[in-house]
Amino acid sequence: MRHFPFVRNTMSSAKSLPEWGQRFISTSVRSSSIPLMNGCGGRFILFIVTVLYRFRYIGFRWAFKRKRRIPSMQKMGNLDYLFLARELSALEGGRINKIYSNGVFRLKLNKNGELNFVVEAGTRAHLTKYVEEAPEHPSDFVMLIRKRLGNARIKSVKQTNFDRLLSFVFDAKDGLFVLVFELFQNGNVVFCGSDDKIIDALKREKYSARILKPKQPYSPPPSNKKHPLEITEADVPEGKAVSALSKVVNLPPFYLEEACSRAGQKYDAEITDKAAIVAALRSLFDETKPCVYYENEKPVAFAPFPLKKMGAAEPRFFPSLSEAADAYYSSVEKETKRGNPERKKLVHLLETQKTALAAFEEKEKEARNAAEKIYAHYSEADDAIQKARAERKRELEF
Repeated sequence: MRHFPFVRNTMSSAKSLPEWGQRFISTSVRSSSIPLMNGCGGRFILFIVTVLYRFRYIGFRWAFKRKRRIPSMQKMGNLDYLFLARELSALEGGRINKIYSNGVFRLKLNKNGELNFVVEAGTRAHLTKYVEEAPEHPSDFVMLIRKRLGNARIKSVKQTNFDRLLSFVFDAKDGLFVLVFELFQNGNVVFCGSDDKIIDALKREKYSARILKPKQPYSPPPSNKKHPLEITEADVPEGKAVSALSKVVNLPPFYLEEACSRAGQKYDAEITDKAAIVAALRSLFDETKPCVYYENEKPVAFAPFPLKKMGAAEPRFFPSLSEAADAYYSSVEKETKRGNPERKKLVHLLETQKTALAAFEEKEKEARNAAEKIYAHYSEADDAIQKARAERKRELEF
Protein backbone atom coordinates (compact mmCIF):
# COMPACT_ATOMS: atom_id res chain seq x y z
CA MET A 1 0.00 0.00 0.00
CA ARG A 2 3.01 2.33 0.52
CA HIS A 3 3.66 2.09 -3.22
CA PHE A 4 0.00 2.63 -4.22
CA PRO A 5 -1.28 5.82 -2.56
CA PHE A 6 -4.05 6.13 -5.20
CA VAL A 7 -5.44 2.78 -3.99
CA ARG A 8 -5.30 3.94 -0.36
CA ASN A 9 -7.16 7.17 -1.28
CA THR A 10 -9.73 5.21 -3.20
CA MET A 11 -10.38 2.92 -0.23
CA SER A 12 -11.12 5.93 1.95
CA SER A 13 -13.94 6.84 -0.43
CA ALA A 14 -15.66 3.46 -0.22
CA LYS A 15 -18.42 5.00 1.87
CA SER A 16 -19.35 7.14 -1.11
CA LEU A 17 -20.39 4.05 -3.03
CA PRO A 18 -24.08 3.17 -3.32
CA GLU A 19 -25.52 0.44 -1.14
CA TRP A 20 -24.99 -2.22 -3.81
CA GLY A 21 -21.29 -1.25 -4.05
CA GLN A 22 -20.77 -1.43 -0.32
CA ARG A 23 -22.48 -4.84 -0.20
CA PHE A 24 -20.18 -6.04 -2.97
CA ILE A 25 -17.12 -4.86 -1.06
CA SER A 26 -18.27 -6.30 2.26
CA THR A 27 -19.02 -9.72 0.74
CA SER A 28 -15.96 -9.95 -1.46
CA VAL A 29 -12.98 -7.85 -0.33
CA ARG A 30 -13.54 -8.63 3.33
CA SER A 31 -14.48 -12.26 2.75
CA SER A 32 -11.78 -14.68 3.88
CA SER A 33 -13.49 -17.44 1.87
CA ILE A 34 -12.23 -15.84 -1.38
CA PRO A 35 -8.44 -15.64 -1.17
CA LEU A 36 -8.10 -13.50 -4.28
CA MET A 37 -10.22 -10.84 -2.65
CA ASN A 38 -7.89 -10.37 0.30
CA GLY A 39 -4.90 -8.07 0.55
CA CYS A 40 -3.73 -6.06 -2.42
CA GLY A 41 -6.00 -7.96 -4.87
CA GLY A 42 -9.08 -6.99 -2.88
CA ARG A 43 -7.97 -3.40 -2.63
CA PHE A 44 -7.40 -3.28 -6.37
CA ILE A 45 -10.94 -4.53 -7.03
CA LEU A 46 -12.21 -1.87 -4.61
CA PHE A 47 -10.29 0.68 -6.63
CA ILE A 48 -11.83 -0.55 -9.92
CA VAL A 49 -15.39 -0.55 -8.51
CA THR A 50 -15.00 2.97 -7.13
CA VAL A 51 -13.55 4.36 -10.36
CA LEU A 52 -16.33 2.79 -12.43
CA TYR A 53 -18.93 4.29 -10.13
CA ARG A 54 -17.27 7.71 -10.08
CA PHE A 55 -17.29 7.86 -13.89
CA ARG A 56 -20.60 6.13 -14.46
CA TYR A 57 -22.09 9.05 -16.53
CA ILE A 58 -19.26 9.44 -19.02
CA GLY A 59 -20.77 6.90 -21.42
CA PHE A 60 -24.17 8.58 -21.27
CA ARG A 61 -22.72 12.03 -21.85
CA TRP A 62 -20.73 10.78 -24.83
CA ALA A 63 -23.85 9.14 -26.29
CA PHE A 64 -25.93 12.30 -25.92
CA LYS A 65 -23.21 14.38 -27.57
CA ARG A 66 -23.28 12.07 -30.55
CA LYS A 67 -27.08 11.99 -30.74
CA ARG A 68 -28.71 14.29 -33.29
CA ARG A 69 -30.22 17.35 -31.69
CA ILE A 70 -33.97 17.48 -32.43
CA PRO A 71 -35.30 21.07 -32.44
CA SER A 72 -38.21 21.91 -30.17
CA MET A 73 -41.44 22.58 -32.03
CA GLN A 74 -43.36 25.83 -31.64
CA LYS A 75 -47.03 25.37 -30.78
CA MET A 76 -49.69 27.65 -32.20
CA GLY A 77 -51.57 29.80 -29.70
CA ASN A 78 -54.88 31.62 -29.56
CA LEU A 79 -53.48 34.71 -31.30
CA ASP A 80 -52.31 32.55 -34.23
CA TYR A 81 -55.78 31.04 -34.53
CA LEU A 82 -57.35 34.50 -34.59
CA PHE A 83 -55.36 35.40 -37.70
CA LEU A 84 -55.84 31.92 -39.16
CA ALA A 85 -59.65 32.08 -38.78
CA ARG A 86 -59.65 35.34 -40.73
CA GLU A 87 -57.74 33.63 -43.55
CA LEU A 88 -59.98 30.56 -43.51
CA SER A 89 -63.07 32.67 -44.09
CA ALA A 90 -62.01 32.42 -47.76
CA LEU A 91 -63.11 28.77 -47.62
CA GLU A 92 -66.76 29.75 -47.18
CA GLY A 93 -68.82 28.38 -50.04
CA GLY A 94 -66.38 25.53 -50.61
CA ARG A 95 -67.12 21.89 -49.88
CA ILE A 96 -65.70 19.07 -47.80
CA ASN A 97 -64.85 15.93 -49.73
CA LYS A 98 -63.52 13.68 -46.99
CA ILE A 99 -61.97 13.58 -43.53
CA TYR A 100 -59.03 11.44 -42.42
CA SER A 101 -57.21 10.78 -39.17
CA ASN A 102 -53.98 8.99 -38.36
CA GLY A 103 -53.29 10.90 -35.17
CA VAL A 104 -53.43 14.11 -37.23
CA PHE A 105 -56.83 15.10 -38.64
CA ARG A 106 -57.01 16.11 -42.28
CA LEU A 107 -59.97 17.70 -44.04
CA LYS A 108 -59.92 17.31 -47.80
CA LEU A 109 -61.71 20.42 -49.10
CA ASN A 110 -62.58 21.92 -52.45
CA LYS A 111 -62.69 25.66 -53.13
CA ASN A 112 -61.45 26.58 -56.61
CA GLY A 113 -59.36 23.42 -56.45
CA GLU A 114 -58.39 20.81 -53.89
CA LEU A 115 -57.19 22.00 -50.45
CA ASN A 116 -56.07 20.09 -47.37
CA PHE A 117 -56.49 21.34 -43.84
CA VAL A 118 -54.51 19.56 -41.10
CA VAL A 119 -55.14 19.63 -37.35
CA GLU A 120 -52.73 18.31 -34.73
CA ALA A 121 -54.21 18.84 -31.28
CA GLY A 122 -52.00 20.83 -28.95
CA THR A 123 -49.66 21.88 -31.76
CA ARG A 124 -51.07 23.29 -35.00
CA ALA A 125 -53.87 23.76 -37.54
CA HIS A 126 -53.40 25.14 -41.07
CA LEU A 127 -53.77 24.47 -44.78
CA THR A 128 -50.98 22.29 -46.14
CA LYS A 129 -49.50 21.15 -49.40
CA TYR A 130 -47.79 18.17 -47.75
CA VAL A 131 -50.38 15.38 -47.84
CA GLU A 132 -49.61 12.09 -46.14
CA GLU A 133 -51.04 8.71 -47.05
CA ALA A 134 -54.56 8.14 -45.71
CA PRO A 135 -55.04 5.35 -43.15
CA GLU A 136 -56.56 2.11 -44.44
CA HIS A 137 -59.13 1.73 -41.67
CA PRO A 138 -60.81 4.97 -40.50
CA SER A 139 -62.19 5.06 -36.96
CA ASP A 140 -65.92 4.91 -36.17
CA PHE A 141 -65.81 8.60 -35.27
CA VAL A 142 -64.35 9.53 -38.66
CA MET A 143 -66.89 7.32 -40.44
CA LEU A 144 -69.72 9.06 -38.58
CA ILE A 145 -68.52 12.49 -39.74
CA ARG A 146 -68.06 11.27 -43.31
CA LYS A 147 -71.61 9.94 -43.35
CA ARG A 148 -73.14 13.20 -42.11
CA LEU A 149 -70.91 15.65 -43.99
CA GLY A 150 -70.60 14.02 -47.41
CA ASN A 151 -70.02 16.89 -49.90
CA ALA A 152 -71.38 19.41 -47.37
CA ARG A 153 -70.89 23.13 -48.04
CA ILE A 154 -68.66 25.18 -45.75
CA LYS A 155 -70.83 27.93 -44.28
CA SER A 156 -68.30 29.53 -41.93
CA VAL A 157 -65.01 29.09 -40.09
CA LYS A 158 -64.55 30.95 -36.81
CA GLN A 159 -62.54 31.12 -33.63
CA THR A 160 -64.48 30.85 -30.35
CA ASN A 161 -63.84 33.09 -27.31
CA PHE A 162 -60.37 34.10 -28.49
CA ASP A 163 -59.29 30.60 -27.50
CA ARG A 164 -57.58 27.65 -29.15
CA LEU A 165 -60.91 26.65 -30.68
CA LEU A 166 -61.73 26.52 -34.38
CA SER A 167 -65.29 25.75 -35.50
CA PHE A 168 -66.28 24.72 -39.02
CA VAL A 169 -69.99 25.11 -39.76
CA PHE A 170 -71.23 22.86 -42.59
CA ASP A 171 -74.50 22.97 -44.52
CA ALA A 172 -75.26 19.31 -45.33
CA LYS A 173 -78.28 17.53 -46.79
CA ASP A 174 -79.58 16.76 -43.27
CA GLY A 175 -79.09 20.31 -41.97
CA LEU A 176 -76.33 22.32 -40.30
CA PHE A 177 -73.47 20.63 -38.45
CA VAL A 178 -70.53 22.05 -36.51
CA LEU A 179 -67.10 20.44 -36.26
CA VAL A 180 -65.17 21.93 -33.33
CA PHE A 181 -61.41 21.46 -33.07
CA GLU A 182 -60.19 21.96 -29.50
CA LEU A 183 -56.49 22.62 -29.95
CA PHE A 184 -55.33 22.35 -26.36
CA GLN A 185 -52.52 20.17 -25.03
CA ASN A 186 -54.70 17.06 -24.96
CA GLY A 187 -57.12 18.36 -27.57
CA ASN A 188 -60.37 16.97 -28.85
CA VAL A 189 -62.68 17.02 -31.85
CA VAL A 190 -66.39 17.52 -31.14
CA PHE A 191 -69.15 16.95 -33.71
CA CYS A 192 -72.37 18.90 -33.03
CA GLY A 193 -75.76 19.45 -34.60
CA SER A 194 -77.43 22.76 -35.41
CA ASP A 195 -78.85 22.90 -31.87
CA ASP A 196 -75.29 22.87 -30.44
CA LYS A 197 -75.90 19.45 -28.91
CA ILE A 198 -73.05 16.98 -29.20
CA ILE A 199 -73.53 14.14 -31.67
CA ASP A 200 -70.22 12.57 -30.69
CA ALA A 201 -66.70 13.47 -29.58
CA LEU A 202 -63.36 11.94 -30.40
CA LYS A 203 -62.76 11.63 -26.65
CA ARG A 204 -65.80 11.52 -24.40
CA GLU A 205 -64.86 13.40 -21.27
CA LYS A 206 -66.40 14.98 -18.20
CA TYR A 207 -65.07 18.12 -16.55
CA SER A 208 -66.30 20.18 -13.64
CA ALA A 209 -67.68 22.87 -15.99
CA ARG A 210 -68.77 20.85 -19.00
CA ILE A 211 -69.49 17.37 -20.37
CA LEU A 212 -68.31 16.20 -23.79
CA LYS A 213 -70.68 13.32 -24.48
CA PRO A 214 -73.49 12.63 -26.98
CA LYS A 215 -76.77 14.54 -26.44
CA GLN A 216 -75.08 17.04 -24.10
CA PRO A 217 -75.04 20.75 -25.05
CA TYR A 218 -71.61 21.83 -26.21
CA SER A 219 -69.93 24.62 -24.29
CA PRO A 220 -66.33 25.86 -24.64
CA PRO A 221 -64.01 25.72 -21.64
CA PRO A 222 -64.28 28.70 -19.30
CA SER A 223 -61.48 31.25 -18.93
CA ASN A 224 -60.83 33.87 -16.24
CA LYS A 225 -58.20 35.76 -18.21
CA LYS A 226 -58.78 39.01 -20.10
CA HIS A 227 -58.55 39.61 -23.82
CA PRO A 228 -55.35 41.59 -24.56
CA LEU A 229 -57.37 44.43 -26.10
CA GLU A 230 -59.36 44.78 -22.86
CA ILE A 231 -56.31 45.17 -20.61
CA THR A 232 -55.87 48.56 -18.94
CA GLU A 233 -53.01 49.89 -16.83
CA ALA A 234 -54.99 49.00 -13.70
CA ASP A 235 -55.06 45.35 -14.85
CA VAL A 236 -51.29 45.09 -15.29
CA PRO A 237 -50.01 43.28 -12.17
CA GLU A 238 -46.85 43.78 -10.18
CA GLY A 239 -44.12 41.17 -10.53
CA LYS A 240 -41.77 39.70 -13.08
CA ALA A 241 -43.13 40.65 -16.49
CA VAL A 242 -43.96 37.46 -18.40
CA SER A 243 -44.84 35.44 -15.32
CA ALA A 244 -47.12 38.16 -13.92
CA LEU A 245 -48.82 38.94 -17.24
CA SER A 246 -49.53 35.27 -17.94
CA LYS A 247 -51.84 35.19 -14.92
CA VAL A 248 -54.18 37.90 -16.23
CA VAL A 249 -53.71 38.19 -20.02
CA ASN A 250 -55.14 35.57 -22.36
CA LEU A 251 -51.96 35.10 -24.39
CA PRO A 252 -49.26 32.40 -24.43
CA PRO A 253 -45.77 33.27 -23.12
CA PHE A 254 -44.47 33.34 -26.72
CA TYR A 255 -46.47 36.51 -27.46
CA LEU A 256 -46.16 37.97 -23.97
CA GLU A 257 -42.40 37.97 -24.59
CA GLU A 258 -42.98 39.81 -27.86
CA ALA A 259 -45.12 42.42 -26.08
CA CYS A 260 -42.36 42.89 -23.50
CA SER A 261 -39.77 43.30 -26.26
CA ARG A 262 -41.88 45.99 -27.91
CA ALA A 263 -42.33 47.75 -24.57
CA GLY A 264 -38.59 47.65 -23.79
CA GLN A 265 -39.29 45.40 -20.81
CA LYS A 266 -37.05 42.51 -19.72
CA TYR A 267 -38.96 39.23 -19.44
CA ASP A 268 -37.87 38.33 -15.91
CA ALA A 269 -37.64 41.85 -14.46
CA GLU A 270 -40.24 43.82 -12.53
CA ILE A 271 -42.71 45.71 -14.74
CA THR A 272 -41.65 49.36 -14.87
CA ASP A 273 -43.91 50.96 -17.49
CA LYS A 274 -47.50 49.69 -17.44
CA ALA A 275 -48.65 52.08 -20.18
CA ALA A 276 -45.98 50.73 -22.53
CA ILE A 277 -47.09 47.16 -21.77
CA VAL A 278 -50.74 47.99 -22.58
CA ALA A 279 -49.73 49.69 -25.84
CA ALA A 280 -47.50 46.75 -26.80
CA LEU A 281 -50.28 44.22 -26.19
CA ARG A 282 -52.62 46.17 -28.46
CA SER A 283 -49.96 46.50 -31.16
CA LEU A 284 -49.98 42.72 -31.62
CA PHE A 285 -53.29 43.08 -33.47
CA ASP A 286 -52.25 45.90 -35.82
CA GLU A 287 -50.27 44.18 -38.55
CA THR A 288 -50.57 41.02 -40.64
CA LYS A 289 -47.33 39.99 -42.33
CA PRO A 290 -46.74 36.23 -41.81
CA CYS A 291 -43.13 35.17 -41.56
CA VAL A 292 -40.78 32.38 -40.53
CA TYR A 293 -37.48 33.09 -38.77
CA TYR A 294 -34.34 31.16 -39.64
CA GLU A 295 -31.00 30.63 -37.94
CA ASN A 296 -28.30 28.73 -39.84
CA GLU A 297 -30.89 27.93 -42.52
CA LYS A 298 -33.15 26.19 -40.00
CA PRO A 299 -36.57 27.55 -38.94
CA VAL A 300 -36.73 28.58 -35.29
CA ALA A 301 -40.07 30.44 -35.07
CA PHE A 302 -43.01 31.78 -37.07
CA ALA A 303 -45.76 34.33 -36.47
CA PRO A 304 -48.55 36.28 -38.22
CA PHE A 305 -46.37 39.41 -38.02
CA PRO A 306 -42.68 40.37 -37.60
CA LEU A 307 -41.25 39.68 -34.14
CA LYS A 308 -38.98 42.18 -32.45
CA LYS A 309 -37.84 39.57 -29.95
CA MET A 310 -36.19 37.46 -32.68
CA GLY A 311 -33.37 39.98 -33.00
CA ALA A 312 -30.89 39.09 -35.74
CA ALA A 313 -32.70 35.94 -36.92
CA GLU A 314 -33.50 36.03 -40.64
CA PRO A 315 -37.21 36.57 -41.48
CA ARG A 316 -38.78 35.13 -44.62
CA PHE A 317 -42.25 36.40 -45.48
CA PHE A 318 -45.22 34.41 -46.80
CA PRO A 319 -48.57 35.36 -48.38
CA SER A 320 -50.54 33.70 -45.57
CA LEU A 321 -50.12 32.33 -42.05
CA SER A 322 -51.04 28.86 -43.32
CA GLU A 323 -48.14 28.94 -45.78
CA ALA A 324 -45.76 30.19 -43.09
CA ALA A 325 -46.88 27.50 -40.64
CA ASP A 326 -46.70 24.84 -43.35
CA ALA A 327 -43.12 25.82 -44.22
CA TYR A 328 -42.13 25.83 -40.55
CA TYR A 329 -43.70 22.51 -39.52
CA SER A 330 -42.70 20.61 -42.65
CA SER A 331 -39.07 21.60 -42.10
CA VAL A 332 -39.08 20.83 -38.36
CA GLU A 333 -40.79 17.48 -38.98
CA LYS A 334 -38.11 16.51 -41.50
CA GLU A 335 -35.44 17.24 -38.91
CA THR A 336 -37.41 15.33 -36.27
CA LYS A 337 -37.80 12.28 -38.51
CA ARG A 338 -34.06 12.26 -39.20
CA GLY A 339 -33.46 12.37 -35.47
CA ASN A 340 -36.17 9.85 -34.60
CA PRO A 341 -37.74 7.98 -37.58
CA GLU A 342 -40.05 5.98 -35.31
CA ARG A 343 -41.68 9.03 -33.72
CA LYS A 344 -44.61 9.34 -36.09
CA LYS A 345 -45.46 5.65 -35.85
CA LEU A 346 -45.37 5.83 -32.05
CA VAL A 347 -47.49 9.00 -31.98
CA HIS A 348 -50.14 7.35 -34.15
CA LEU A 349 -50.08 4.25 -31.95
CA LEU A 350 -50.44 6.41 -28.83
CA GLU A 351 -53.42 8.31 -30.28
CA THR A 352 -55.08 5.04 -31.29
CA GLN A 353 -54.61 3.64 -27.79
CA LYS A 354 -55.99 6.84 -26.20
CA THR A 355 -59.13 6.60 -28.35
CA ALA A 356 -59.54 2.90 -27.54
CA LEU A 357 -59.00 3.58 -23.83
CA ALA A 358 -61.68 6.27 -23.83
CA ALA A 359 -64.11 3.83 -25.47
CA PHE A 360 -63.27 1.09 -22.96
CA GLU A 361 -63.75 3.49 -20.04
CA GLU A 362 -67.17 4.43 -21.38
CA LYS A 363 -68.15 0.75 -21.71
CA GLU A 364 -66.82 0.06 -18.22
CA LYS A 365 -68.96 2.85 -16.80
CA GLU A 366 -72.06 1.53 -18.57
CA ALA A 367 -71.36 -1.99 -17.28
CA ARG A 368 -70.85 -0.66 -13.75
CA ASN A 369 -74.15 1.22 -13.88
CA ALA A 370 -75.92 -1.90 -15.11
CA ALA A 371 -74.33 -3.96 -12.32
CA GLU A 372 -75.42 -1.41 -9.70
CA LYS A 373 -79.01 -1.57 -10.97
CA ILE A 374 -78.96 -5.36 -10.82
CA TYR A 375 -77.53 -5.27 -7.30
CA ALA A 376 -80.20 -2.77 -6.22
CA HIS A 377 -82.86 -5.30 -7.21
CA TYR A 378 -80.86 -8.34 -6.17
CA SER A 379 -83.38 -9.67 -3.65
CA GLU A 380 -86.22 -9.41 -6.15
CA ALA A 381 -84.16 -11.14 -8.83
CA ASP A 382 -83.07 -13.84 -6.40
CA ASP A 383 -86.69 -14.50 -5.34
CA ALA A 384 -87.72 -14.80 -8.97
CA ILE A 385 -84.88 -17.26 -9.66
CA GLN A 386 -85.76 -19.38 -6.62
CA LYS A 387 -89.43 -19.47 -7.62
CA ALA A 388 -88.51 -20.48 -11.15
CA ARG A 389 -86.28 -23.28 -9.86
CA ALA A 390 -89.01 -24.52 -7.52
CA GLU A 391 -91.56 -24.46 -10.34
CA ARG A 392 -89.17 -26.32 -12.62
CA LYS A 393 -88.55 -28.93 -9.89
CA ARG A 394 -92.30 -29.51 -9.45
CA GLU A 395 -92.73 -29.94 -13.19
CA LEU A 396 -89.94 -32.53 -13.28
CA GLU A 397 -91.40 -34.42 -10.28
CA PHE A 398 -94.83 -34.40 -11.88
